[in-house]
Amino acid sequence: MPARFPFIPLLKTETETSKSQPGCQLLVQKPGDRSIWALGASYILKHRPYHSGCEIEIQNAEFARKRLGERQDMPSIPKTELHWRDGDRYFVIERRIEGESLDNALPRLTQQDLARIGHQVGQYLLNFKTITQSRTARLDGRVVNDWRLFKPLPDSSSGDYLICATDSDLASNLALSIARRLDKPNLDAFMAKMPSGLPFTFSHSDVHEGNIMVKDGNFVGLIDWELAGFYPSWWEYINSSPLLSEHFPAQIRNHDALEWFRVYHAIRDQTKEEGALRLSEYLQGRAWSSA
Repeated sequence: MPARFPFIPLLKTETETSKSQPGCQLLVQKPGDRSIWALGASYILKHRPYHSGCEIEIQNAEFARKRLGERQDMPSIPKTELHWRDGDRYFVIERRIEGESLDNALPRLTQQDLARIGHQVGQYLLNFKTITQSRTARLDGRVVNDWRLFKPLPDSSSGDYLICATDSDLASNLALSIARRLDKPNLDAFMAKMPSGLPFTFSHSDVHEGNIMVKDGNFVGLIDWELAGFYPSWWEYINSSPLLSEHFPAQIRNHDALEWFRVYHAIRDQTKEEGALRLSEYLQGRAWSSA
């Protein structure tokens, strides 16, 4: 199960004909000609087409490590050992976090295990709640790029959105993708109910079972920091794994924002009829209880 509001495709794992060479095994093949390989037991090799700014994942992980410190009790953040550009390709070698991804471990875990791991992940994310800034942006100043939040307009050639500095900016950006599906009175009524996203908070923004590492029934680290940046304060909770987020500390949970974004997601990404139904129920005060 991916994040609650997945952007498809997220990743594709090699399961049928896994490629390997001595000491090197393909772990994941991602869309866009990107792949992740295991180099022995201690290192990971990532390679992808090069584009300006693709180094941001390293910057994000280093930023998170520095802000959280190198405490022994703190779950691991992948440490980059080497990265380079070779023509039109970009390569990264990083230390491998011990354990396995939660999606691989799920068949062996109990509900008690999931509750414990969910609490541990939530406590970990709680550390980021104090890292805030005045606008939504990546660390290099570019617009945040999680399309589960800011989905490009169908007729947009670039899909870019403005960097948000206020709740009004955030609402205006989010309204762009649904404006053509609603009349103005309903659009205004719905956007007026958007929970405040302030303060904009540092977020991993991809907390799903494939990126949560576990060992012996405990959370040991998060991988894949490419989408991290400063997002609305409620984004990390509503975009996290639904298997775990119900076990997050109360300081992270925001049910009003989750309910609002469920309706927003239905209006934006489901049929126009389904979106209209969810909006009508929401504006009439009827909660949508489905996950």
